[in-house]
Amino acid sequence: MSSFTKTFPPGTLVIRTDLTVTSIVSKKPGEKIVCDAIWDTGANASAIRLNTARKLGLTPVQTAFFSTANGRCEMPMYMVDMMLPNGRQIKDGMVSGLNLNICDALVGMDIITQGDFHLTNDGNTVFSFNIPPE
Repeated sequence: MSSFTKTFPPGTLVIRTDLTVTSIVSKKPGEKIVCDAIWDTGANASAIRLNTARKLGLTPVQTAFFSTANGRCEMPMYMVDMMLPNGRQIKDGMVSGLNLNICDALVGMDIITQGDFHLTNDGNTVFSFNIPPE
């Protein structure tokens, strides 16, 4: 199994990890950026900050409509590879470009549903994510 665990202080309300994003459809193919990512069970799809997309030279492959807390909007979609903290790679992932201001990326349910998401409390908040073998 590919798994990782991260321990946070008691009362932690936001699960953050690193997420390495590699450009595919881009002016800079193979360019990598390590992002500050929030794991968001309320997001159907993963997303990256529009500024990060620009830094990677990403070219939108399509646009899609999303319903957000601010209403319905159309967003660019990018194709990227993503590497989780345990080195597990998510190949050819589609991410939307958002005006994120609290992080560089959101890990949404499109990735979370590929594995086992565990959040426990033993005095600290303990987060682990396991992807079953292929």
